[in-house]
Amino acid sequence: MIRQFFYISFFLLFSCNNPLDEDLSVCGEIPFGSKISKFRIIQVLPNPVGPDDNGENFVIKNFDTASNDLYGWKIINSTGHKWYLNPLGQFAGCEQKTLITLEDNVLKNDGDTIRLYDKYENLIQTVSWGLVNEGEVIYINKGGP
Repeated sequence: MIRQFFYISFFLLFSCNNPLDEDLSVCGEIPFGSKISKFRIIQVLPNPVGPDDNGENFVIKNFDTASNDLYGWKIINSTGHKWYLNPLGQFAGCEQKTLITLEDNVLKNDGDTIRLYDKYENLIQTVSWGLVNEGEVIYINKGGP
């Protein structure tokens, strides 16, 4: 089962059936979040099919037409676990990349919150979810395929 969720730091939740939920996942039309950056988490897989180790992942997209990198950026979940985004390297304009976690069960399947921070510790985006089924992908602002 795939559901679409949009959840940002001021805690609004929209399902894919919301008539106001527009497709904002094209380069140049940035999803909600901080206006100081055009990087966004667009997809989360917190509960992959089978064992969670080496399967949980995030998809991050550069909504700018210019290239940039995420050196010094990080994602932190509700338990304080950190993923540094340096290994993703340079993003071309409008490019998206997947970061696969290497730990087991770090993202909670019964609900969690992740926050994207830039290299200056500015909060860029907050994404939260409730209970997810095995293999369920969370799309933020219709950022999925």
